[in-house]
Amino acid sequence: MTHTNVEFSIEFVFKSGLEFPTILNKILCDMRVKLLVVILNYKITDLTVQCLRALEPEVRMLGNVRVAVCENGTGPVAVQQLSEAIESEGWHEWAYLRSVFPNRGFTGGNNVIIREAMKWPEPPEYYLLLNADAFVKPQALNALIRFMDDHPQAGVAGSRIENMDGSWQCSPFRDFNFVNEFDRGFKLGVVSSLLSRWA
Repeated sequence: MTHTNVEFSIEFVFKSGLEFPTILNKILCDMRVKLLVVILNYKITDLTVQCLRALEPEVRMLGNVRVAVCENGTGPVAVQQLSEAIESEGWHEWAYLRSVFPNRGFTGGNNVIIREAMKWPEPPEYYLLLNADAFVKPQALNALIRFMDDHPQAGVAGSRIENMDGSWQCSPFRDFNFVNEFDRGFKLGVVSSLLSRWA
């Protein structure tokens, strides 16, 4: 995946337990959806379109993956831009747009999509929360699905994040606070160095 300095950044895949709009019937109910990728857009519409473009070959290869974009309060111009991109690029076969206003934050925006999907007659087996500024690398979705399938005891999986040059973007901290953000921001590597042997 790609972003300003991120090449690979899938946030989380997690298993679902279990009437979505009729308009989505043809897109999402023609088959069992194994993975639903959820992308939030808030004031980064161009990056969201690039993210969808990077997802296209992976989604088409796997076949049982669908993508939901939640336009999270940017406004009508962003809704129109995303709608037009999805339609003109032919992504409507595997992607759909849901808009909310005002912005509901990361949790609220994702929950809009997930709650609706969990009410589908056949809800997705897995959900992937994907940053809009991240671009999926080849085989990334397949690797995550295989990992979850092969580890039924796992409820959540995270993926490796890489910088644009392919180097690993270290994110080992359990909690964000000023110390580890300072360490990361200034690239001092004090804490990261201590943890590097377990990376």
